[in-house]
Amino acid sequence: MLGLLLKVYLIKLLVAEKKRLVYINHMISEEEIRRIAKLSYLEIKDEEIGEMREKFSSILEYVKKLQELDVSLVKETANLSQSENIFRPDIGIERDSEDLLKALPRRRDNYLEVKKILYNEDN
Repeated sequence: MLGLLLKVYLIKLLVAEKKRLVYINHMISEEEIRRIAKLSYLEIKDEEIGEMREKFSSILEYVKKLQELDVSLVKETANLSQSENIFRPDIGIERDSEDLLKALPRRRDNYLEVKKILYNEDN
């Protein structure tokens, strides 16, 4: 499962920032593995770093092969599904806010309290 998450994250990262494709020409560093793990909220043990470097390098080699494909004749698409959106009327329902607040797992005053998900490079 961890391998799949890393593959998905790395491919999204590569697509989002083409400048990161420089990684393809060398084995990804230990520092880069740790940074990706931090951004992915994954805990990687020190003894797993070597294995992760090999896996990431393998993924990057695969992406490099994909980049070599000629896709100039392939029509761009955002969704391969032929399904259509089915909309329903957006009708509001009146509810007592106190009843809703009582149902929250954690609250502070009249607000839902959630776990902090933002951080900077220092913490």
